[in-house]
Amino acid sequence: MICVERMEILPGELADQIESVRQRLVSMGCTLGLNHPDVQKCSEDLDQLLLRYYHSL
Repeated sequence: MICVERMEILPGELADQIESVRQRLVSMGCTLGLNHPDVQKCSEDLDQLLLRYYHSL
């Protein structure tokens, strides 16, 4: 399962995308367990979005 599509995100949409992926991560973690590969991938995707956000400040 892919949490984030590899596409350009406009700066105004970045915070919304972060929140969406965060909510998906929480849901997947509760359903699949924190060690599931899809949950770990989603967590990595969220990390990347957060890094993009902090670098844009």
